[in-house]
Amino acid sequence: MRKLILTSLIAFGLFSCSNDDITTKPKSVYIAGAESNSNGHFIAKIWKDGIAQNITDGTNDAWASSIHITEKDTYTTGFEHNVNDITVAKVWKNGTAQNLTDGTKDARANSIYVSGSDVYTTGYELGTTYNAKLWKNGVSQRLQHDSSKHSYAYAVFVNGSDVYVAGSENSSNTSIGSVAKIWKNGTAQNLTDGTKNARARDVYIVGTDVYAVGHEGNENGFSVAKLWKNGVAQDLSNGTKDAYANSVYVSGSNVYVLGRERNENNINIVKLWKNGSVQNLTNGERNAYPASMYVSGSDTYVTYYEYIDGVSVIKLWKNGTITNITTGDKDASPSAVVVK
Repeated sequence: MRKLILTSLIAFGLFSCSNDDITTKPKSVYIAGAESNSNGHFIAKIWKDGIAQNITDGTNDAWASSIHITEKDTYTTGFEHNVNDITVAKVWKNGTAQNLTDGTKDARANSIYVSGSDVYTTGYELGTTYNAKLWKNGVSQRLQHDSSKHSYAYAVFVNGSDVYVAGSENSSNTSIGSVAKIWKNGTAQNLTDGTKNARARDVYIVGTDVYAVGHEGNENGFSVAKLWKNGVAQDLSNGTKDAYANSVYVSGSNVYVLGRERNENNINIVKLWKNGSVQNLTNGERNAYPASMYVSGSDTYVTYYEYIDGVSVIKLWKNGTITNITTGDKDASPSAVVVK
């Protein structure tokens, strides 16, 4: 099993205080993801302040794809292979599993959001095609889509009584193009016209404003990183190299977008856009892939993985300081980061 870095709270820089604090309040950083074991299977895991907690036992491949922390409980969603090698969509509450699907068809749960006593999970399940899904408290709810076309749901965000899901749907049965979509309370809104391949990978709501991020192809065959605000697109990359946006976070008047772009050597660089201005988080010497970000006060946290000597290593970037979460003796990848 991978030797984990037992990084202390001080090493993470997770202590902060406000003017009205009498004592210093520690913050904890939770990262959801997966790491391989000695048998070559991936174990779904949560790293809390760098210390790993196994969610699955490693008998079958499993991944944790999203995490939500409440005052009392830790909710994680993801998927695990069963004995028939079919992926089962799952929610773990404090490590206890609930199956969202019956294991007869491949399914994945990609995102989770807890609002009051309600647990919302989104993903997709294979029928005759892949179908975008939303589960509320374990019960499947239909998202408006053509079940004869592939559709996928990647992220869920709850704002009051409204439930938003980001995803995509193939524009036709034969076209390789797909339409980036936002579903609000099950009803679809198209962000793109389907003439080029596009996906919406994340969604964030502030008041009446709906922010979504993803990518869309251009006329030269490159993917352009995109931010949509209330359905209006903004290009984050210039379209000369492939670029993708996969996470969005809004804090006050600041809009943060996490993504990646290939450089002239065809190496993926992790990038952070703040109000449209871009910052490189990796140096472009090795392939790196972003997972998620979280903003807490003046602190910005990003988790990603980078290939070092052919092994994927989970990293945490905080305000420019990078900490290794795994040590590189086994493959590992993150999916989400949350700070509490």
